[in-house]
Amino acid sequence: MGSDSFDLSEFEYRFLNIQEISERKNIDTLIKGFMEATQGMDRKRACLTLKLASYSENRLDNFGKRIAKIRKSLGIEQNEHCPIFVYGEILSDELMNVFMNKFTHYISASYVEGWDMSMARMDAMEKQLIVPNHSAYPEYLQHGHFVSAKPIPCNQKGALNRLYHNANWFEIDYTEFVSK
Repeated sequence: MGSDSFDLSEFEYRFLNIQEISERKNIDTLIKGFMEATQGMDRKRACLTLKLASYSENRLDNFGKRIAKIRKSLGIEQNEHCPIFVYGEILSDELMNVFMNKFTHYISASYVEGWDMSMARMDAMEKQLIVPNHSAYPEYLQHGHFVSAKPIPCNQKGALNRLYHNANWFEIDYTEFVSK
């Protein structure tokens, strides 16, 4: 499915998150928060699209199971929250702009960021942003709804653990995040 055929116009609020799947991006909290925030809402009111990439192919193959596990932990059914779409196609810069313009909001629950190019692009497009109040975000974003975040010890697993050794990440205020 190309970005042109990805039609979301039936949804009033169209949330986007673009990421490489990693612990640092805190995607489970993002998904859980969206499910809770839209539980019981008219399903045409909002949708969340996760444009994901993975250097490990099996991470995407099993992503539907991951979403189902989060839903089960909340004790809700798929039809009880607004839709979540997973988009995995690689897009050129030109098509990426077309794709990103389909959304009203960009959302992140990331633990830490240096430079979030997708967030900066959506800010330049004057989209509404829901973003943790940490890292450099407050310095360069103009359209952010900032969510409080507190320092916590880094929990990066695998090879990147060396990079984050003895560092802090920032955990969003979940209640505030869901209310945005």
